[in-house]
Amino acid sequence: MSKIETASLSKSELSDKLIEIEQFYKVAVSGLSKMDVIITDELISNINHIKDNYYWYEKLVIPNSNFTVDGYQ
Repeated sequence: MSKIETASLSKSELSDKLIEIEQFYKVAVSGLSKMDVIITDELISNINHIKDNYYWYEKLVIPNSNFTVDGYQ
């Protein structure tokens, strides 16, 4: 529970605006959390595809492998 939810505010334009902002924030955070999962899953899938299908990936991720753009082509 947030401080705004537990705060005792007199009914005013400011208190109404704070409640509106809090509700917007809650919806936005919920939506962003779902998007985070989708984006993370998609990135992992893409990286696994590259790792499994392109020989240069291993050179790219190994430290000190002297990977160059020519090695990518």
